[in-house]
Amino acid sequence: MQEEKPDTRPGTGRAGPLGVDFAALNTLHIVHAQGSFSRAAEVLGLNQSAVSYTIDKLRKVFADPLFLRVEGQQMPTARCEQILASTRTMLDDFLRLAEPDPLDLARIEGRYVIACNYYERMIIIPEIVRDLRQAAPGFSIEIIPSADIGPDQLVRSHADLLLGPFRRNDAAFYSRKLLDEHYVCAMDKEHPLAGKEHPLAGKALTLEDYLALDHVVATYGGLWKSGYLRELEAMGRRLKASLEVPSPAGLPRLIRTTGYVATMPGLLAQYFSDELHITPCPVPAPFDVLMVWTERVHKSPLHRQIREIIAQSVSRTLGRG
Repeated sequence: MQEEKPDTRPGTGRAGPLGVDFAALNTLHIVHAQGSFSRAAEVLGLNQSAVSYTIDKLRKVFADPLFLRVEGQQMPTARCEQILASTRTMLDDFLRLAEPDPLDLARIEGRYVIACNYYERMIIIPEIVRDLRQAAPGFSIEIIPSADIGPDQLVRSHADLLLGPFRRNDAAFYSRKLLDEHYVCAMDKEHPLAGKEHPLAGKALTLEDYLALDHVVATYGGLWKSGYLRELEAMGRRLKASLEVPSPAGLPRLIRTTGYVATMPGLLAQYFSDELHITPCPVPAPFDVLMVWTERVHKSPLHRQIREIIAQSVSRTLGRG
């Protein structure tokens, strides 16, 4: 069964180009970001028929279907992508003009989306959410997983901010360092290396000692490779992955159950220090944890103020970076 297509021939609708307002363009961008009329309606606080009506009006103005339904997703046409690219900056500039000056976050309502992964959700998100809620109680905050597509989430306006390691150097992105991190080894407190009678107890592991251990490794579904693994590969060395898991979630229990050793970021290991024995890693592979954003929100006083709250929150609670 084919979907009925709207009549998009020029002149078939009453709406002209000057009948398009910023609200309609914003709806277009939200539908594109969400890939669904129903999800866009939820974000906008409207019913789905209102979103459909707006898109139909834009279809007549631009003489193009704008979106085609493919496997349950609203996929943009080439013409739609062109319109989105041409209006994104204009819409962002208008929204900045509409922001109160000076800003009083306590009086503003809105929605802020942060993309991050397990590490950030465990280590810094609770404090960030607490401080943002105190400063801007009218804001709803959404945390979404970034996996390996965090930069794309920013570009497509799925997220306002990305938190985590970021290795790209594209001119399209801005960043600010939040933390400096490195890897450590975590093991069960009953592991032989954790016992005082073991000859290596209390001593730094050599690379050879480290490689000889039975390791549990987080693979992130093959979408991301931890820095210590990349560094080992650069050295032409490889550890013994006795167990592979898709993420660091649940690692402490696995370590206690199996006796394997895990290599994990230092702050994450500290979080479980009451449960695990922590020792330095011979491959510390230092890395930075950043917050990253794009031009879309770079000049916005509102977003700048939120980023400052986040930076101060991390600095105050962790005192690193």
